[in-house]
Amino acid sequence: MEEKQGKESEVRNMSKEFEKLVKEIARQSPENIEKICLFAQGVIAASASRKKKGA
Repeated sequence: MEEKQGKESEVRNMSKEFEKLVKEIARQSPENIEKICLFAQGVIAASASRKKKGA
């Protein structure tokens, strides 16, 4: 149980870092927002796929 909570905390921290990076990139070059969104969708889809497989 403790290991799962540690992973969830790690994922939350990574999400916050990702959000900071996205905001910084969007401020510097707004045309990259679409690319970032497509990348994020791919990451989310891969994560969901792994959860379904039970990995």
